[in-house]
Amino acid sequence: GLFDLKKNVELGTLVQHNGTVNALGFFGGSHCLSGGSDGRVCLWRTSDWECLSDIRAHKKAVLDLSIHCSGKLAVSIGSDNDLAVLDLTTAKAVAKKKIGKNPVQVLWNPTGDFFVILYDMKIVVFTQEGDQLRVIELEEKALSAAFVDEESILVGMDDKSMSCYHSKTGGHLWTKEAHENRVKGVATVQYRDEMLAASISTDGSVKLWRVNAESATFLAECNLAARLTCVAMNVVDAKGIDNIDTDLLSRM
Repeated sequence: GLFDLKKNVELGTLVQHNGTVNALGFFGGSHCLSGGSDGRVCLWRTSDWECLSDIRAHKKAVLDLSIHCSGKLAVSIGSDNDLAVLDLTTAKAVAKKKIGKNPVQVLWNPTGDFFVILYDMKIVVFTQEGDQLRVIELEEKALSAAFVDEESILVGMDDKSMSCYHSKTGGHLWTKEAHENRVKGVATVQYRDEMLAASISTDGSVKLWRVNAESATFLAECNLAARLTCVAMNVVDAKGIDNIDTDLLSRM
């Protein structure tokens, strides 16, 4: 389904996948990438929502995907336990490799120097070409991750906390008790000279934080009275982080 969040109306439905759409990614406001249970990754132009390409990326369902900051490459992970490197300019999967069982999430760092794959109990760091650099072992089960800066990774944990790790050294930077239930999702967005993070819990709680490699500072909270499964962030008509309240949360 396609929705206009400013007008709070449904615009229509995009039909291309044969099955559930499991992952979405945007490159600026111009293009969208979707990954489905049919193993395909589709590239959409957002001005008219035409499907520009349809890539057979995996033999089984696509679990997650992430677009490089150049907009020319993407990576995806699937339930076939494969990593696929996608050339979006030619609409082809240019590389594939086995990555181990049960990957959870894949994401490029903000500058596109490397990407990471999140598993239940570890983070694996890869080069642009898909070669493994290092493994960061986690003490608790991880559910979601987002970059705080070029090297620091925020992780939402099953034990109700958020933790931050350094992707190059593998070091643990900090842990913060975040929710009364497990932290199902985390997301970050740059606003002016600071990084904001949102965390969600399965009890419907949404919290807003100011985060960096040293700490996390709580800003606001609201409860949506729903079972939340994922979160994304974008800054729209924000009033400024010094005056953040639950109204900003309602517009994320």
